[in-house]
Amino acid sequence: MKCISNKIRNFFYIKFYKFLPLERIQLMSIGVWPCSKCGWFILLGLFNSIFNGTTTLAEFAFAYNHRDNLEDILASLSPAFTKMNTSFKIFILVLKRKEFFVILNTLQTNYQNYMNREENNIRRKLAKRSFIICLTLSVFSQSTGIFFSVLPIFRNVYRILNGNKPVTELPFKSNWPWSIQKSPLYEITYLLQVYGSWLTSSAVAGIDCVFMGIFLHVTSEFRCISSRITEFGKNLDQKAPHLTVLNKKDNEAAYMDLKKLIHEHRTCIEFCDKLRDFGKEIILGHFLLSSVTVCMTSVNLLIAEWSQKPVYVTYILTVLTQALVYCYGGELVSNESGKISEEIYLVSWHKLNENGRRAIKMIIQRAQKSSDISVPFFTVSMPTFGNIIRVAGSYITLLNTFLDK
Repeated sequence: MKCISNKIRNFFYIKFYKFLPLERIQLMSIGVWPCSKCGWFILLGLFNSIFNGTTTLAEFAFAYNHRDNLEDILASLSPAFTKMNTSFKIFILVLKRKEFFVILNTLQTNYQNYMNREENNIRRKLAKRSFIICLTLSVFSQSTGIFFSVLPIFRNVYRILNGNKPVTELPFKSNWPWSIQKSPLYEITYLLQVYGSWLTSSAVAGIDCVFMGIFLHVTSEFRCISSRITEFGKNLDQKAPHLTVLNKKDNEAAYMDLKKLIHEHRTCIEFCDKLRDFGKEIILGHFLLSSVTVCMTSVNLLIAEWSQKPVYVTYILTVLTQALVYCYGGELVSNESGKISEEIYLVSWHKLNENGRRAIKMIIQRAQKSSDISVPFFTVSMPTFGNIIRVAGSYITLLNTFLDK
């Protein structure tokens, strides 16, 4: 029994801490994971981006044709904005697949090259947190997609059981160039929307969580640097206890250690700059629509029929978690990068020679400005998440005013 339990634990241990496991599966399924060099894989990503963007037009057409009915407009535009945003994200990731590959490859190399047990635990603890958050968002998004896809079927079954005729109802309110009242056009259109629903659900969880995973892995790098600085300070105090000063040999060794820390810190800062440049379009596009999507989904939840409420419950959880993963990840990166200046300041710098003091001063100056994840107009942090909720609340109040008239 003990042998079996060890095998089970080892299985989950390996799977659990594999580099971005859930994100990898979901992004590979939609043709966005950059580590595949196959041409057809790139074409799959482009096809999915164009497909999702094209099907979104049918939902915008429905909203335009029913512009006198606010409830119909909200019901069609809420998923339409999510699909449109997802289509944009897929296109950007395919377009920037080389930069995406470099970022993932760098993090994966750092993740697999553990320096010691403490740094190993730091990385694995944050990898575990990333896995749990990704699993949560995946459950919410896939549940939303499934609910949207099967709800018309269940509603028709209910109609048949009550002696009524089934109706040609689609998962998403939309207008198409052809009539869906005839078979097999109805079935084909239904399957197209089901595919779009799965595509959006997988992309939502995969793309947003891969950014969350990247943020947490960057956080682990800054935390490991802080750990090395703390260890450096302890070694310094051991070699020169009380108020003594290091001898020439120890000063040279300490200076070499500090040069290594400076290089590692600079590498992390430069990596954050690359990450900021890589993800600015995706993050900016996501947050520009976040408040609107949260607002429309919340209102739909309030006015929906009871049979539709489970759909919008999981939907609102999905869009809130989407915004949260970016803000939470950005907050962690900013906090951990800023803590380096605090850790280096606690080092007994007065025991070092001029070169050592100059090196410590350089680290302090670089760490004074935290390496945050910023895009045009705002910085990705938890206060940003609070602003999204407040703006969405204002929109909800405004829409309720129109609905009550």
